[in-house]
Amino acid sequence: MFIFIAAATLYVQFILTKQQEIIVEKKDTITNQKKQLVSLKKDEASLKTNIENLTDDEEEILKFARKEYQFSKSNETIFVLPK
Repeated sequence: MFIFIAAATLYVQFILTKQQEIIVEKKDTITNQKKQLVSLKKDEASLKTNIENLTDDEEEILKFARKEYQFSKSNETIFVLPK
């Protein structure tokens, strides 16, 4: 009878330990996901600002085109440098 109780106690302790490990892993995952969410919200705000600038201001559109697509103004030469 004592052996059964000892075995049952060890089994329950093992199960509880495993569950605790899983809980810790899940909490870490939640923390990482929250950090990622904050970062993505910052990116979203920045992109929304860029969209507003690009839809409202012609100068910003031209600046973006020159930067991203190497468009040039008249009498302007573009030199592409290796990164």
